[in-house]
Amino acid sequence: MVSTSSTTTGSSRQHDPPPLPFDGQFYNPTPRHCQCVDKKPAVQFVSWTRANPMRRFTVCPLRFSNPNGKCELYQWNDPDFSEFQKKTMQKLREKIISLENEVSSLEAEVAHMDELATNVAKLREIVAEKDLLLQGKNDLLDKLQEEVKVKTEICCFPMRLLFFSLVILLACWLKLSVL
Repeated sequence: MVSTSSTTTGSSRQHDPPPLPFDGQFYNPTPRHCQCVDKKPAVQFVSWTRANPMRRFTVCPLRFSNPNGKCELYQWNDPDFSEFQKKTMQKLREKIISLENEVSSLEAEVAHMDELATNVAKLREIVAEKDLLLQGKNDLLDKLQEEVKVKTEICCFPMRLLFFSLVILLACWLKLSVL
């Protein structure tokens, strides 16, 4: 049997995300108005605190934008959960957050790999261009070496003839001067 373990990190109330509006397709409360002077329609949120995980509540819409406001509308819409339910929901929430973080990390890694693949493709294009340029330079070098070889052979033939002629003339001159 495979056993798994996970560590959970405690989060303080300051680090909890702000309450999220509850999805109306699942629950549509009877519209109520807050106790403010302008009687704004009350809004429903879902709590994500450790003490009240996934528990719906109704508040004044200005409560979070103006925490020092005088409206006191704050009503729980769901009964309190048992400790087992709270712990289970908290573990599920932490697992979801962990999986979301892993997905974000993997998405960032994929984006980085895509960037690297793009860079590799660009580098391959540059290498292909340089190889083509190098091949052209090598062809030119081969052609120039062939020209030098031909010119050397052409140039060396008269030099050899001249040298041979000088040797014969010198030999003849020496022969004549001895006589």
